[in-house]
Amino acid sequence: MKKFETVSKYYIRIFKKKVFRFPVGGFGSCPNRDPITKEGGCIYCDIKGSGSDNLDYNLSVKEQIEANLKKDKSYILYFQPYTSTFCDEEFLIETIEESLKYQQFLGISIGTRADTISQKLWDYFDKLNKKTYFELELGLQSAKEETLKFIKRGHNLKEFDEAAKKAVSLGIFLIVHIIIGLPGEELDDFLKTIEYLNNLNINGIKIHPLHIMKTAEISKIYGIKNKLKGGEIFKNISLPELKILTLEDYKKILYEILLKLNERTVLYRITSERSTDDFLGPSWLLQKQKILKEIKDYLKERGILIH
Repeated sequence: MKKFETVSKYYIRIFKKKVFRFPVGGFGSCPNRDPITKEGGCIYCDIKGSGSDNLDYNLSVKEQIEANLKKDKSYILYFQPYTSTFCDEEFLIETIEESLKYQQFLGISIGTRADTISQKLWDYFDKLNKKTYFELELGLQSAKEETLKFIKRGHNLKEFDEAAKKAVSLGIFLIVHIIIGLPGEELDDFLKTIEYLNNLNINGIKIHPLHIMKTAEISKIYGIKNKLKGGEIFKNISLPELKILTLEDYKKILYEILLKLNERTVLYRITSERSTDDFLGPSWLLQKQKILKEIKDYLKERGILIH
């Protein structure tokens, strides 16, 4: 039986108690987007920058903390949407330092891009990692260069590689985000991405199936206007084929991925959830707890335990 640890169990193991991730956002932007209109970005990314539907970007980080912090709980403060390091660096550092004054925060998690971390921030992250628990989450999505270009990722694999290896060399806990089902990709591409990540010795991974948002460019270039169940195929002579995954598709792919993935890699996510009117599909993603159970049962029957 191959066993993978979930992030919740990982936190219990290292902190000896239940710890939650506390997402905040609203101050970072994205180098792929127009700074005024916020248009642009990766083709799958919606207007909110793939952040939580529950985040209120009109509030400052301190206001978000004060509005949602529970005194009797422990958290990792998670800078989530857009690109958290694509902002005023002094402001980011000051925000992190002020946040650590709350005793409920046991550490910091920063979500960002490989091409937006300056040497100043690397130096700060090195110091931060020495004084508190620190996670760095880098979006990769795919290790296939053609895919990175098509989805308008804005950086290449070499740039990601340099940032990932820098984090590893500093002893920073590294989480990588990948998407399953991007246009033109097949099982072999997903497995090559996993092989690449295994060789980097990453610490954690977020895996989720591609979901389609109405405000994302992908829905426009493929002419997707209606709700999606899964199984739909969109073809265009000038574009790579896009197949919307069914739950059965995803379970089979995830099984193959986890067979290949290094067993010590912590699973931060194996699905996704969006519940806004902007969400087009696939519809099975709306039933997060139900599909998580189905996925775990499917994997357990085949010798992979997620605990």
